[in-house]
Amino acid sequence: MGSGVPGGGRTSVRFVPRHAIRVVVNDWDLPIHLQDVGSGGFAIVCRRAFVTGATHTFRFSTERGQAIALVAKAVHCRPINPQDLDLRFLTGWQFMIGTTRDEDAAIQMLLQAATGLESSSEAPTPSGVPSNSGR
Repeated sequence: MGSGVPGGGRTSVRFVPRHAIRVVVNDWDLPIHLQDVGSGGFAIVCRRAFVTGATHTFRFSTERGQAIALVAKAVHCRPINPQDLDLRFLTGWQFMIGTTRDEDAAIQMLLQAATGLESSSEAPTPSGVPSNSGR
C-alpha cells in the first residue's frame, strides 16, 4: 500500500480515516466529520467557519473508547459548496507541538485508531484533499 505524497504546502501525508472517530472542539455541540488525518494535522468538515490562525483544543474519541486530546491551529478554512443550502466548511488544522503532554504518542494513537494500522507509513489511502497547511 502506498505511502502517498503530501498535498499543497503540507509536509506530512494525510489519510482518509477507515474507522469512525468522534471529534469535539471546545465542548461545542457541533457535528464534525474528520475528513483526513496525518502526523502533522487533520482536516474537518462542519457547519462552522473557523478563523485562520485560531487555536482550539480537540478531543477525539475512538471506536474502542480511547479519548485523545490535542491542540491545533487552523491553517485554512473554506466553504465546500457556497451555493448549497446546507453550507459546510473544510478546515485544515496543524497540531501545535509542545502544548500538551505526550502529544507524539497521542498523535500516533489517533493515526492508528483512524487507519487501523500500527504506523502512518503503512496507512493505505492518502487523502486527495488539497491543503495550504504548513504540515
